[in-house]
Amino acid sequence: MNEKLDITVEAVDPETAEKWLGKNERNRNIRQRVVDAYARDMAAGKWHLSGETIKFAKGGRLIDGQHRLLAIVQSGETVKLVVVRGLTEVVQSVIDAGTARTAGDALRMRGEGSYTSLAAAARIAIIYTQLGNADTTGLRPTHSEILDFIDSNLDLKSAVDMAASYRNAIDMPVSVLGLSCWILGRVDPDAAERFMSTLAAKTDLRAGDAILALLNRLTEVRRNGRLVTRNDYLSLVFRAWNYWRAGQKVNALLLRTRDGANVAVPEPK
Repeated sequence: MNEKLDITVEAVDPETAEKWLGKNERNRNIRQRVVDAYARDMAAGKWHLSGETIKFAKGGRLIDGQHRLLAIVQSGETVKLVVVRGLTEVVQSVIDAGTARTAGDALRMRGEGSYTSLAAAARIAIIYTQLGNADTTGLRPTHSEILDFIDSNLDLKSAVDMAASYRNAIDMPVSVLGLSCWILGRVDPDAAERFMSTLAAKTDLRAGDAILALLNRLTEVRRNGRLVTRNDYLSLVFRAWNYWRAGQKVNALLLRTRDGANVAVPEPK
């Protein structure tokens, strides 16, 4: 039997969004980071009419769209949305069952190379530039923010390309290695290339060399399967870089302090 649906494109303001949210029952738990991300895009004028719909059941209950509506309220913006009314209640169980499109997918469709690593590096770079570390728990950059960041920081692409060329020689995730190449390259591009190429070559290193200390720690992490975070990697790389730039000798780079705390991510100089 054919279902009769009412499909419209509507400009939804905060007042309307609040009204519709009053019909929100038995929905998923709110993910505030998603709301925050959507609200940032809306406030920045980066929210586009993509065809994604706000869905209402036949009885008027909201069955999909709560995060977008909450973002409208939070941002105070009016945005255009496709609205579908008259759905059967059962469709809620199959909404969002497919695979979500990623920022990497968007880069691939633009023809970018190393698109997965580039998207991941850009995501971490946004967080690093705002927070000074790579902790991804407090901020969720949107696809628009990631694409805009890459377009505004074209040297990130070459940094990720450099990291990809070292993927088999340096025991680090390409995204974090790419971020490291990008940040160090902005301090001193020639020195950054020497630093990374020496780390990858693993030759002509002597006791006390900061690059050797970094190499030994990365090898130990891989060999023992130690769980390390992005911040751990950045801390190791930036400490080794600072020692190396200052000509200081160091025999070992610790992952944790004596009391078990994480070693902070220093500013590379």
